[in-house]
Amino acid sequence: MDRQDIQSAYNDIVAHIEKQSGKYDTWYADTTADWKTTIFKEHRVPLKGYWWMVRQCYTPIAAKTVKDSLVELGCRAGSNEDTGRNVVYVYAYLMSDITKQGDEDEEASSVSQPPVSPKP
Repeated sequence: MDRQDIQSAYNDIVAHIEKQSGKYDTWYADTTADWKTTIFKEHRVPLKGYWWMVRQCYTPIAAKTVKDSLVELGCRAGSNEDTGRNVVYVYAYLMSDITKQGDEDEEASSVSQPPVSPKP
């Protein structure tokens, strides 16, 4: 993944959100040093067939600036204020019953699904 400046990363993520619906309040955005673990394990975002995007910025401050700009548009964000030198990824994903937003506790995020009945 190539590093991007603030404006390019922001534009890419905004275009992706608008392609899905443009409803920013249904999206979650944050920063991380390890985007694969954060998105797929911690937030339980499906790898394929789901709306998400990651962009790598040049600096942690740039990544936080993109995140803050997405929050200003209406995206939800966690309380990650870590700006360690490796926190250069900004990500966003569509929130749903299957995803776990950053500051939810485990019980509130568990998804109850009805049992699947076999087809006759």
